[in-house]
Amino acid sequence: MIAKVDQTRLLATLQRDWDSEVQSERFRDICAGKERGHRIADYAEERTVYFIRHDAFPVAFEHGPDRVPRDRSMGDIWLMSGSPRIYNPINVKAGIAGVGGQPNMVSLEKLTQAILNHLIDSYWLLLLRFEINDSGALAGIKLVNILDYLAFMHFDAGPGQIMLRSDRFYAYLAGGGAAQLLDLADAVERLVALRRNGDERLTANREKRRLALEAKAETFDPTLPIDQGLALLSAPVTEA
Repeated sequence: MIAKVDQTRLLATLQRDWDSEVQSERFRDICAGKERGHRIADYAEERTVYFIRHDAFPVAFEHGPDRVPRDRSMGDIWLMSGSPRIYNPINVKAGIAGVGGQPNMVSLEKLTQAILNHLIDSYWLLLLRFEINDSGALAGIKLVNILDYLAFMHFDAGPGQIMLRSDRFYAYLAGGGAAQLLDLADAVERLVALRRNGDERLTANREKRRLALEAKAETFDPTLPIDQGLALLSAPVTEA
């Protein structure tokens, strides 16, 4: 776990640094143009990790068997804290305030296996939300243990990811909602239930699509002419 004193220091450090960063020309350039949400997400992850390292927090990064840091890890950065002191995975997630959706948080399989294998006892989300308007930008930062907010997580068995129901989650926090503390045994039970429910829904949906395909195949008439009216094709314009 990340100790309260370290949580407080981390949030204070990042709030200070991001209050300065959102005033920079670099941040304004990132926010310009289309698809700024994706650009901000990558940029915010990189800068946040830089801020944490620059302030000399005790951190580590996951690497592969060849000792090369992994491009995709459970944690963008692992912070040493707690009693006993262990490295705790922190996943940085950034977005623009007011934009809803269900962003991916972490692989359910990896998270559950890491707990069952006694590698971790918590999994932290560092959530940055930027309010951007004509007068400037503000950064809001929250650090939460995903195991305390499983009621706001959804599992999609297709990609295998836990996703945050962001609108409900932030509305809950804005209303003064508190963390729903679970011991590790209860958390594992909830994670397994998420997996079971997601797998059952995926199986049911695939069966439904298969049956629909079989029904359509039974009425297929191979003698009918080809009709490309629904193909949405367009040929390139040739110059004279």
